[in-house]
Amino acid sequence: MASAADGCTLDTCSVSDSFWGYRPNLGIDIFFAIVYAAVIVHCLFLAISRRVWLGYTISVLLGALLELIGFIFRIYGYFDPFVRIAWIIQYSLITFAPVFTSAA
Repeated sequence: MASAADGCTLDTCSVSDSFWGYRPNLGIDIFFAIVYAAVIVHCLFLAISRRVWLGYTISVLLGALLELIGFIFRIYGYFDPFVRIAWIIQYSLITFAPVFTSAA
């Protein structure tokens, strides 16, 4: 696999040599980032307006926050798919975040 440390960019290396093996879809990643941002705002609104911090609210809020961060790193990966840390963070968070949503 080629990486940014090897001097790879979209102009010099094939996207299939990146950590993803493809170029992430920018449109769907932005869509899901907006969806999870809306979930976060909604959870915060309900928790603050009703002054209830239930385990459900905290769990959904944490899961949505992790998903949002994961999709932000996927958006970053669209512009530079050869950065290893972006792949590791998005892969870990998008895989780990549903645990909190399922716990709710």
